[in-house]
Amino acid sequence: WLFVQGVAYALFGLLFFALPTAAINWSVEAAGMEAFETNNSTGQELETEVNMMRFTGFLVVLIGWFYVQGARENTLHFVAASSLNRFAIVPVFMLILALLGARWPLCLIFALLDPSLAALTLLSLWGSTCCCALPRCCKCARLRRWFCSTHQQTFDDDPRAFVHEADRGSCWPSSGRLSFLQLMSRAIKLREDEMAGLSCAHRLLVAQGCLYMVVGLAGVFVPEAALAVFTVGTLSASDMGERELIMMQMTGSAVVFIGHFFVQGGRSNTVHFVATTTFNRLFIDPVAMLLLWAMGLHWQLCVLEIALGLSGTALTL
Repeated sequence: WLFVQGVAYALFGLLFFALPTAAINWSVEAAGMEAFETNNSTGQELETEVNMMRFTGFLVVLIGWFYVQGARENTLHFVAASSLNRFAIVPVFMLILALLGARWPLCLIFALLDPSLAALTLLSLWGSTCCCALPRCCKCARLRRWFCSTHQQTFDDDPRAFVHEADRGSCWPSSGRLSFLQLMSRAIKLREDEMAGLSCAHRLLVAQGCLYMVVGLAGVFVPEAALAVFTVGTLSASDMGERELIMMQMTGSAVVFIGHFFVQGGRSNTVHFVATTTFNRLFIDPVAMLLLWAMGLHWQLCVLEIALGLSGTALTL
């Protein structure tokens, strides 16, 4: 299910990226709010808020990418990390953004969508028959087995997977019977000697995730100062429209979520996560930033994203 949800996030982000006005204005106009900000002072329509919305859409694509790659690792840790993000972090940030003046229909979409998908994931983990209702409607037996093989599921980071069935005993409850709090503890608590067991590359990925979260938090709570600091004074709040600056706060929240996945992925201590972040930052980020710059996004933000990605990848490798 996490794999499918990652693909859905990526498609949703692509919709924001390619058709932000058509994809979003229906929701804000239905709620009685004004459409995206435009500026006709130069004789051309400069959809400044839309450009920032495209940036946010690209970050949602990246979040989908991390969901797909995290699902491929087949770990309970990623189930826990993604659930923590969607049950606790996303709703809190969407509430804060709405209070700060962001378009509340957009905040509401993410505040409801993320916990709903997380609940679907947990139903699948716990072997609920509800999670298989849709696949059962499909005539493809292979697809049904792919979605509904919850009773035989094992996870690569579950020590019980390496214990003979006869030796498990009652002290090894199945992953399907892990309580919600037990699952969340996997994402929050450090395992014994966990940091000591991480490779240097993975420690750097955890540190980079913390840096991304700091950058994102600054973009949410002090956007004017964040612009001045992270663009070395080349871009200020006065260069942006009011609605564009508020949309940048939503972009900042997406950076926080990505930072969370860097931290949790770094804790996985797998070569796969190093490969995932390297491919993303060498081949996806630069191309997307060039497209965004060509579409009108401030070049300083494009340079910042590319510089963070390439320098982080060089350190990790």
